[in-house]
Amino acid sequence: MKVCVAAQVFSHSVAATMNLLIINKGSLWSETTLSEDARGTVDLVKFIDDVFDSVNGSAKKDLKGKPLRTSVSMEERSIHEGCWNVAIQVFQSMYVVENGQKKVMPCFNNWLITLKGLKILRKQLKLFGFSRIKTRRFNQDPVENLFGRIRQRGQRFTKPTCKAFGTFYKSLLLNGLVSKLSVGSNCEDDEGSILVSLQKFITHVKRNKSR
Repeated sequence: MKVCVAAQVFSHSVAATMNLLIINKGSLWSETTLSEDARGTVDLVKFIDDVFDSVNGSAKKDLKGKPLRTSVSMEERSIHEGCWNVAIQVFQSMYVVENGQKKVMPCFNNWLITLKGLKILRKQLKLFGFSRIKTRRFNQDPVENLFGRIRQRGQRFTKPTCKAFGTFYKSLLLNGLVSKLSVGSNCEDDEGSILVSLQKFITHVKRNKSR
């Protein structure tokens, strides 16, 4: 469940270290070296790291050595758009060999759906006047945090009824979702906020009842 563990393996630092072990073969670390055959693994690790970065961008300014971790620009020649175009071609050509037969893994197709979806979303949001997109916000953590908070009401309420869910949701709404991150969850703080203030919510309810 911990995506961060996989991200630590397919990371820029791992690729850079492997590349260093290849370049300095026989000169720097005679006992810890890699052959030129590992060059393909380095390219794969770097590629996956770039794809991860492109869909997790949130910073406004360029990070050191991590330009894809920034928010997506709407400019015509966006580095994110270029990365997605290349990644789509790569994932379309990827397969594994199982029992002598080529097999396309579901994760390859899922990446294609995600990247193509982001390209469409970027195009549509540009028409609405958006200047940048924080791709890191497109995840299920806000939903998981909400349901995690619902289950933590009272004791561990893992199977709330529809009536109980409605009551708990109202309670969370009125409390302002003080703690957005559910305790012990596998999610990070989604940095979200309530779209409608409590005052507007109450006045809107009173206005509808008066009608």
